[in-house]
Amino acid sequence: MSYFWSLAFLAAVPLVMAFPTGAPAGACVNLTPGHRYNASVIFPPQTGPSPYVLNVSKNMYTPSEELTVSVTGGSFKGILLQARLADDTLVGTFSDPPTNTKLVKCTGPGDSVTHTSTTPKEAGTSFTWTAPGSDVGNVIFTATFVLEYDEFWVKVTSQEIPSTDIDECSVNDPAPCDTKNGACENSAGSYSCSCNAGYKLSTADGFTCNGAPWVTVNSALIISLLCMVFVATKQ
Repeated sequence: MSYFWSLAFLAAVPLVMAFPTGAPAGACVNLTPGHRYNASVIFPPQTGPSPYVLNVSKNMYTPSEELTVSVTGGSFKGILLQARLADDTLVGTFSDPPTNTKLVKCTGPGDSVTHTSTTPKEAGTSFTWTAPGSDVGNVIFTATFVLEYDEFWVKVTSQEIPSTDIDECSVNDPAPCDTKNGACENSAGSYSCSCNAGYKLSTADGFTCNGAPWVTVNSALIISLLCMVFVATKQ
């Protein structure tokens, strides 16, 4: 009889499934922890406003620049933090995770940060993020915060952080292209060199414009002479 009641008691106890040492791999895409009440019931996220705010140290970024993302709004036990583009692509890398957190790989090494224990992380906890080496567009930091296993907020976002492209053609002295015999054209995260008519871009350095400008001049002279001959024959 006691065995029967023991089974009945265990059946009535909720099956709490949390992830105290970090977010599961399945949370990488939708950032939902997947905490279960029992085998068939998953705790839903909070629907009200999040008490947590993601603050970014700068309102713009340049390629390879380090930014700091800090959390305000109170302590939290669990976190999964990422930097995303509008299409949810993960970009950049985190480094030097604070105490009780770690770097994880969702699509690439260090593209996400999560907790290593349920020890509360205090408000003001900050994370270091390095932007990609090229301009990838506007970035939004996105996180899930867990206060208790049945109380969490999903996809809390920062303000949109636009990119600031460096115009290599104007900031470098001398310019990275042969501007005497060609031109420098800036592009997102890069630049390209071109040459004037009669010149060719050096395959050795991709910078120097080599050529014989007299060819162009002589061509014009020949055309002029031919025109003069044509006019003379008509007279």
